[in-house]
Amino acid sequence: MTKRKKARMKKAPIVFLVILSLILGICFIMRTYDLKLIASINKLEKLGYNKLEIDTISKDEETLNYAISNDYNESLITFMNASGFDVNKLNDYQTYLENNNNANIDDVVLIVNNDIDYKYDNVLVSVVKEKYFIKDRINRYMKYAEDFPSLNSYKIVTYVNSNLDFDYYTNVSDSDTSLKTLMLVNKYYKLDENYSLDLVEMDMKYSKREGSMLNKEAYEAFKRLSDAARLEDLSILNQSAYRSYNTQSNLYNNYLKQDGLEWTDKWSARPGHSEHQTGLALDVLTKDCTSLGEFEKTEEFKWMQKNAHKYGFILRYPKDGTLKTGYGYEPWHYRYVGLDAAKTIYEEKITFEEYYAYYILKK
Repeated sequence: MTKRKKARMKKAPIVFLVILSLILGICFIMRTYDLKLIASINKLEKLGYNKLEIDTISKDEETLNYAISNDYNESLITFMNASGFDVNKLNDYQTYLENNNNANIDDVVLIVNNDIDYKYDNVLVSVVKEKYFIKDRINRYMKYAEDFPSLNSYKIVTYVNSNLDFDYYTNVSDSDTSLKTLMLVNKYYKLDENYSLDLVEMDMKYSKREGSMLNKEAYEAFKRLSDAARLEDLSILNQSAYRSYNTQSNLYNNYLKQDGLEWTDKWSARPGHSEHQTGLALDVLTKDCTSLGEFEKTEEFKWMQKNAHKYGFILRYPKDGTLKTGYGYEPWHYRYVGLDAAKTIYEEKITFEEYYAYYILKK
């Protein structure tokens, strides 16, 4: 017998003992757990819970510990099957139900879990159940619902999340520029007049205007987009990209003198409120287009509808989004927001205002 075989034979009993010890340890733990669970079940039976109630209580350790530490609790039976049930809020559920005895149990749990102190009604429940509901805005939702009783819950949440419970250019805040490609600039968020973000000059291969500037990251993405379109014999070129505060001020004031306040505010941003100042937005045309209004009729526009998000761009002012964005439909105006945000906005068919409220402010 070789030395190697002798060594293996010596090790075999040790390995066996280690494995046996592990098995016995696991069995002991399981046995201890089973005994503890059996003792808990016996106590629940003595407290007056039936088998079905015990089965439900036993599924959650926190609920089980609460039940065995207190007398029989009818409220526990009432609420424990509700979605989102939290045993630590049991007393709050009961209090809310006592004050709103027509409330549905699942709705009570939902309302209390969101720390909402409103009298129960169908409007409240519908609002809280909306996908883009933000609990910090509950007062604004309910006020808006009161002011516009014909609106459904989806529109209430959507419009408030877009700040439409305030008049345009009121309740204005500074745009959070630390968000970079996800900063929001609109009629409620403004930029400082000296703001600019890492601008580079665009090559004439990608622009119809010499000297146009765009944010560096957005420009690299736009080049990839334009090159991809070119492979399909399409031309997507910049017509207007970065505009300074002063340029936008002159543009807005010219429109104002020519077309009046209502038209101008629908189609042009006031200085400091233009996305073009971010360096992340651009108006696009084809090599043969001579006006922005023609772009929607082109094959390039159809291509952009299907593919812009793949390069991090979104149609910023969609046809059905005027009330949410504050601007008329602009099929030529695209904004760079990055791949992840663009994908979400495209798939969920929402505006950037809605995305910002739910995915950024809600964090």
